[in-house]
Amino acid sequence: MSKQYNIGQTVKETLPKAGGILFLFVFAFIFSMQCDVNIWNNGEAGIDSSVFRTVAMLMTKGYMPYLDTFDHKGPLLYITNYLGMLLSYYRGIWILEFLTIFITFYFMYKTARLFCRSFIAGIAVMIASTALYSCFDGGNLVEEYALPFIAFSLYCYTRYFLKYEVKKREIFVCGACFAAVLLLRPNMAVIWCVFSLAVFIHCIVNRAYKVLKKYLILFLAGMGCTVLPIILWIWVNGALYDFVNDYIFFNLKYTGTGTLIDRWNASMYFLKDTMALWALAIVLYAVVKKADYLPICYGCSILLSVYAISVSGLAYNHYGMILIPMYIYPIGFLLGQCDKAMQKERVASVFVILYLSVSLMLPVWLDGISHMIENYDTRDQEKRSEAVTSIVNYIVSNTEEDDRITVYGNWDIIYVLSQRLPASRYSYQFPIGQIDPIRMEEYLAEITSAQPELIVLRQEDEEILSFIANNNYRQVYGTSTDPSIRVFGKEG
Repeated sequence: MSKQYNIGQTVKETLPKAGGILFLFVFAFIFSMQCDVNIWNNGEAGIDSSVFRTVAMLMTKGYMPYLDTFDHKGPLLYITNYLGMLLSYYRGIWILEFLTIFITFYFMYKTARLFCRSFIAGIAVMIASTALYSCFDGGNLVEEYALPFIAFSLYCYTRYFLKYEVKKREIFVCGACFAAVLLLRPNMAVIWCVFSLAVFIHCIVNRAYKVLKKYLILFLAGMGCTVLPIILWIWVNGALYDFVNDYIFFNLKYTGTGTLIDRWNASMYFLKDTMALWALAIVLYAVVKKADYLPICYGCSILLSVYAISVSGLAYNHYGMILIPMYIYPIGFLLGQCDKAMQKERVASVFVILYLSVSLMLPVWLDGISHMIENYDTRDQEKRSEAVTSIVNYIVSNTEEDDRITVYGNWDIIYVLSQRLPASRYSYQFPIGQIDPIRMEEYLAEITSAQPELIVLRQEDEEILSFIANNNYRQVYGTSTDPSIRVFGKEG
């Protein structure tokens, strides 16, 4: 009888957890249909995504990022795209994107569960993640892969400041997550700086020096286990100098281009988002109600992260992606307060949840479901533009697999779909040339030496036209849909 009771109790406890995971799995799948390339859509990858895929394509042929091809993102991004390409050349990355979204939602849910029941926590995740729709930009972007690392670490930090307990392995993994984001792009790593400083202050105030030492060792060990193998891989393959030059020094030039007013406008662009305003307002309420570490850390993390992603003066939508996991605390906290009030039959709390659900959550997620159905319904249709299709078909028909080409502009999808390698370390030239003109000189010198089989002009200027004229190239193909896109080959 006792055994039957235990089995029944186990089932009773397991079913809600399984239901919660299934719920997150389904909604992660629905959201993953926002990816430009997914299980039902083999269309065109975005501009940045195509660059990362080009680097991965070169890696599959034994070449190294930074050394053999230029881009200025972190090595973990290229490793991720490389793994996706091993799964399936063009659509494999979607599998990793789907897992990325699911893990992010899972730890956002776990964070919300610290404040409210499972059903309410699920609603909190759906409300907080609505902002992700507006900044996802087709996926396979550096910010997307930072999300699970941020979400997991926020869960650990939140639980620590609620219960002042943490497991050794969680500290180790937090350090690994911090290092992973540094290897994606350092300006996305604000939350570790803020929360780790808060942990340090808390330990010092409570004179827990031995505990602090243990935390520091575990955190650094996690960082080391992530950073050292990747840096060693880069060093052994002779790409360390180029890695430092491209990832550190070029990015310093890139972020230094924004003026004060540019940075202010970019910051306001992200702060004026509805979800950001809700989050900051709730955090302010939580600080006024009880000025403890948690709301202060979340408020500082949101504001400093906005500054960090605005430092270049550019306000690209996808920069705001890293803010999404930070919204789960304020939304979870608010719904948790409403949940407690509902249990005391306070009707006003029901209207707060209904308002957030109907005004913020449902319209966005219903659009997401519609988009998923559209993807499925048109799964057999051609999704690529006529210009891309015709250019790729011409390249494949008129070159050999080992022939090198160059695309002038920022249109790396041509390399990916034609599976032809770039003739220069610079697969794209803009905005690289404007930020660092020396690199444009290097590009022209490299294609002069390589003499690519074909030159695809997506945009043109005096420099490339002069190269074409001086090296005996002539136009061999043009698209009917866009006459400005032309292909040049060697005369004779």
